[in-house]
Amino acid sequence: GGAQRGAGAATQIAGGPAAGTHGNTSPDLTAAHWPPSGAGDYGGGGGGARPWWRSPVALIALLVVLIGGGGAAYFLTKGSGVNNTPPPHKKQLPALTAPGPGTAAAQAPGLNVVPAVSAASDPNLFGVATSPDGKFVFVVSDTNVAVYKPDSAGKLTHQWGYTVTSANTPATSAALTHNGNYLLVAFDNGIAVFSVASLEQGASSAQIGSMSVPNVTAHHGYGRAIDVAVTPDDKFAFVSLQFANQVGVFDLGSAASDGNFNAAKYVGAVSVPQADGLAVTRDDKWLYATSFAKTDGMLNAVSIDSATTNPQSAQVISAKAGAETSRVAESADGKTIGVTARGSNGVMGYSAATLTGGNPDKALIAKVQVGQQPVGLMLVNTSGGPRIVVADVADGTLAVVDVAKALARSDSALLGYIKSGIGPRELATSPDGKLLYVTARGNSTPASAAIVAVDLTKLP
Repeated sequence: GGAQRGAGAATQIAGGPAAGTHGNTSPDLTAAHWPPSGAGDYGGGGGGARPWWRSPVALIALLVVLIGGGGAAYFLTKGSGVNNTPPPHKKQLPALTAPGPGTAAAQAPGLNVVPAVSAASDPNLFGVATSPDGKFVFVVSDTNVAVYKPDSAGKLTHQWGYTVTSANTPATSAALTHNGNYLLVAFDNGIAVFSVASLEQGASSAQIGSMSVPNVTAHHGYGRAIDVAVTPDDKFAFVSLQFANQVGVFDLGSAASDGNFNAAKYVGAVSVPQADGLAVTRDDKWLYATSFAKTDGMLNAVSIDSATTNPQSAQVISAKAGAETSRVAESADGKTIGVTARGSNGVMGYSAATLTGGNPDKALIAKVQVGQQPVGLMLVNTSGGPRIVVADVADGTLAVVDVAKALARSDSALLGYIKSGIGPRELATSPDGKLLYVTARGNSTPASAAIVAVDLTKLP
């Protein structure tokens, strides 16, 4: 009985091995997770083409209205969708093209924002999530889920930790179910499931099962789970398998009902090349997935109905989204989709209606150059208006982008950078929207890994 569905100038050049070698890694940047020799190219590329942020700016600005309260208001805002009929006396914004590979980073000042820094109990950090009541922060490393207790400034005290059992390969991202009952952790070829109540209580064990995609043959059976997402009704869960070129689908509602979080809950897989970041729309209609390709990364959309009923034959709508397209998020009103392109040093916005309406080549409506190798992104509300915070992995900074200026295609959309520590990775907000937690992966030593907390009330 499965669950039933209801309704500036360039300033830096990235160092490291030449493009096309295994020095250009999958999103965790660690040599241990590079694909085997001959397994394909998951790296970022350089490029000598004219930087895309120097193109002519548009003549008019789009109206932006922040939708939703709280802190974790997602990318861009109400009114940011494409209107195919321009209003009288106004000129329609010209179409944009996705950036190609490039190693130039945008110049911007350092912001006078000093995060609270907490030492990590384990190196090699990746995912982060906050408990529904804000009393705990869950941090995922390669092999563990650590539980921390924050103070009012976001300084964390380690409480206890749990090994991600049966994981022969690293754990990565994490997401909470909407009812707050479960923490889902991407690992190996699927999802490890933890009881939030057990995590908070320091129980002797907290992992209550794992759901895996069967018959993965890529890279000696290692699909490389990167991201996890859940439908708003908590009936289905998705995991991206980058090396296996697919997104696995699981019947989470049935698992929660009978308590069996296991491989039997596998529904099928959607074919997505080099699947990376995931997001499910708030109206439960679309699954967005990025493709982490060296040159032409993609933003992909697939209907939830087809993904959960017949995933193997689900139709995928794709738009070019820069090199090494990484994470994806949806606006509060569902009209705009934000993505990061690690190999292009950019963050971009797409019209959801144009993409899903069958005109993906016209869907790109905003793009902003940021720092080196942006991966994680979070969209937050501040006193100055909506902002995008982007984790620049190679720079050890957080780029802060003004949403209104981004939509207006202004050269000053990038407000500046905040120092975050080595290798910032994933981001999560506190339930009250006042703090932003960021995992800084470090350089594989315990002393360099940290969790930083940014006071969002201090952003410009």
